[in-house]
Amino acid sequence: MKGINLLSVAVLAFIILFLFGCSKQPIIGGETDSHGCIGSAGYSWCDAKQKCLKTWEEPCQITDVAVSFCNKDNVVRVWVCDDYAKVESASTGGGVTYYDISKTAIQCPIVGSDSVTGQCKQLSTLECTEVPCQ
Repeated sequence: MKGINLLSVAVLAFIILFLFGCSKQPIIGGETDSHGCIGSAGYSWCDAKQKCLKTWEEPCQITDVAVSFCNKDNVVRVWVCDDYAKVESASTGGGVTYYDISKTAIQCPIVGSDSVTGQCKQLSTLECTEVPCQ
């Protein structure tokens, strides 16, 4: 009798697990786009980097970096120069600062031509397009 009750409980548990444990319920917020990015989690596809990312945490393109400086205090103009964003300072002697895609800054202050660093000389030769800040 005791063996039958244990067997009945085991069969009943198996049936419950089979019926309810195997159902494929969609995961809430788990929808992905054609690249596998989870939009509901804030991810979108960045073609330039070939990966999913949250653009407010990691910019997709250098243009995104440049635009992020528009209308900031002490910013006169912003350009895109190849793989850099160039930001002109309104501060006296501030010069320009170049930022790469990871927002690493390279400051090029206004100094005499013999005091300009080699890196700033090289960056100043890049062809730039001004960003129309609104």
